[in-house]
Amino acid sequence: MFDTIPSATGDDAAAQAIVTALTRPQSGTALLTVAGEIDTVTAPHLEVALDTLVGATDGTLVADLTGITF
Repeated sequence: MFDTIPSATGDDAAAQAIVTALTRPQSGTALLTVAGEIDTVTAPHLEVALDTLVGATDGTLVADLTGITF
């Protein structure tokens, strides 16, 4: 499964500045891979993506932030 987390903040510019992808490598595990630059504009988009996944994941959530710059 491969999803892009939509912008729930209503800020499409922030949604385009960072890329989020969700995969489920095994049952009970969600992997959120994030790439782009996190700053005061894009941080709320990432926060919404993480909050959404925390509420929807019944197992382990792994956030791969190796593609992030600050």
